[in-house]
Amino acid sequence: CEPGLEHTTISLPDFARAISHFPNQKLTLTLSGGEVFTINNFYDYLKIVKKENLRRHKKSMIRSQIQTNGYWSTDTEITKRVLTEIASLGVKDLDISSDDKYHRKQGIKEESLTRLKELARNSNLFSCIALRGSNAFNSCNKPINNLFPSGRARERFGPNLENLGKIKCKDSCTRGLE
Repeated sequence: CEPGLEHTTISLPDFARAISHFPNQKLTLTLSGGEVFTINNFYDYLKIVKKENLRRHKKSMIRSQIQTNGYWSTDTEITKRVLTEIASLGVKDLDISSDDKYHRKQGIKEESLTRLKELARNSNLFSCIALRGSNAFNSCNKPINNLFPSGRARERFGPNLENLGKIKCKDSCTRGLE
C-alpha cells in the first residue's frame, strides 16, 4: 500500500486456492491495495471469484467490492467500460478512496474523481458506492461495516467515521441516499 512496492500481490494460483477454501457461507471480499487496477491481470482475480460463486448456493455467495483511488478514470468511455466490466464480473460495491491531500499531491485529478463518482452513481451497476474510504450506510441507515478507511486514509480519518462523502446504496429498502 505504497508507491514503489513490487511483488506484493498474491499470485493467481494462491488466490484461487484461498477463495476455494472460504467457508460455504455468505461473506464479503474487499479487493484493495495500493491500487488494484495497477495489477496487470486484475480481472483474472475477479473471474476466480465469479467462478467460485457459480458453484455456490445463492445464500452462500461471496460479495465482491473494490477499493480504488480512481486514477484510471481518465475519460468517459474508459470509465464506463471499466465499470461495466467489473460489474459483469460480480463486483457489487465500489469504494472510491482518494479525495484527500495525499492523493491529489500524487497526481489524482479532481476531474477523474468527479467523472468516476458521477458515472458510477448514474450507472445503477453497484449496490453501494462510497467516497473517500468512508463508512457507508445503506438506505435503511444501517452501517455497512465492510467499506472502511484503510492505509493512510485510516490513519488520517480513523475507523469510526460517519459519511465523509456522498453515498448511494440500494438494498431491500425502497429509498436510497443521495
